Amino acid sequence: MSQDPMLGKVIENYRIERIVGRGGMGTVYEATDLNLNLKVALKIMNPSLAEQERFRLRFQQEAQAAARLDHPNIIRPMYFGIKDRNLFLVTELIQAGSLADYLKRLRRESKVIQLPEAMELTRQVADALHYAHQQRMVHRDVKPGNILLKPMTSSGRHTSFRAVLTDFGLAQMMESTSQSMRGQPAGTFALHESRAGAGRRWSRRPLGHLLAGHHALRTGDGTAAFR
Repeated sequence: MSQDPMLGKVIENYRIERIVGRGGMGTVYEATDLNLNLKVALKIMNPSLAEQERFRLRFQQEAQAAARLDHPNIIRPMYFGIKDRNLFLVTELIQAGSLADYLKRLRRESKVIQLPEAMELTRQVADALHYAHQQRMVHRDVKPGNILLKPMTSSGRHTSFRAVLTDFGLAQMMESTSQSMRGQPAGTFALHESRAGAGRRWSRRPLGHLLAGHHALRTGDGTAAFR
């Protein structure tokens, strides 16, 4: 397998160190902020997406919206930029991995997550979603892979981790961009309204994701999405 050509490169003041993960939209790297001597997560969008003007505009809008969220269980963007045709986003680096990684580790050890810990992590995610909904923003892709686990310095209630939602506005951006092109409401963050019945009401889809995701926690299925 050939080495990633981005490794060792410097984008603005961020030196790329290693690959953390790959997804449909891009690659996440561990990078070093050379000004602060700080490890960060740097997500670079796929070139096929970055070259699209509409996508770049949506990416910037979503990054700006996510930066306005201020909650301990939501990852916050630190920087957004375009350099040498690379469209990238910088956030805090959480090295313990995702909830999906944690569930896979437990399965390898023939274990399952205990109910009190599952309940506490679910509560934390629910609290983050409630806060975001108050800001009229939705995630739309809540799943174990988008929930990072940050080790706490002291053991908390039933868990030693703090759940941190990531990819706010990015995980479903391609879908929302295509919808806006078809004249449907734009924005991953737009809190969707159901027109069923005489009145309007906010979509309950995120709640269904969360409840289904809690079932995935209890069954130990790290691949199951919160849907």
